[in-house]
Amino acid sequence: MVGIASLGADATLELLPAVTGIPEADIAVALPEVVGAGLVDSETGVLRLTADGDARLAATPKEWDRSRTRAAEALHRSGAPAAAVVDQLLQVPSVRAEWALLALRTAANEYRDAGDQRSAAKVLRRALEERPTAAIRRDVLLELALVEAHFDTEAAIATYRAVLPLVQRRARARP
Repeated sequence: MVGIASLGADATLELLPAVTGIPEADIAVALPEVVGAGLVDSETGVLRLTADGDARLAATPKEWDRSRTRAAEALHRSGAPAAAVVDQLLQVPSVRAEWALLALRTAANEYRDAGDQRSAAKVLRRALEERPTAAIRRDVLLELALVEAHFDTEAAIATYRAVLPLVQRRARARP
């Protein structure tokens, strides 16, 4: 049930094995039982916890983090929109994975292109928590400064100051 709750509106029978580690066949066998008990609703093909199921769900913060991380990775691998992946990633600490950094940067670009500079900045700040390489960190900081300039000039200036040594290092390294 933690897997269903973690996936939220993206919970489907196809994604649950990747999130829970339980084979799809076993989930398919158990699903009618949890639906019959009134814990899960699957009328629309999307699984969601009912109020009773939500009330019975007890998970530690670490279990939630693991489940949401697995949910984010499963969504990413399934080709889900970057925003759906990022919705999960924003709820967990850094996962330090290349796929997470890619999803975060993709979502930030989508937010920026849609004119939502604040969301782009939020996602780019989270991308920095993934501990990118120096070159990628430099690029993310430059992207962050650009979007911050639309709504917070002081933050943009501070970000430009933070990225300046990285840009200067790269310039000196060129022949």
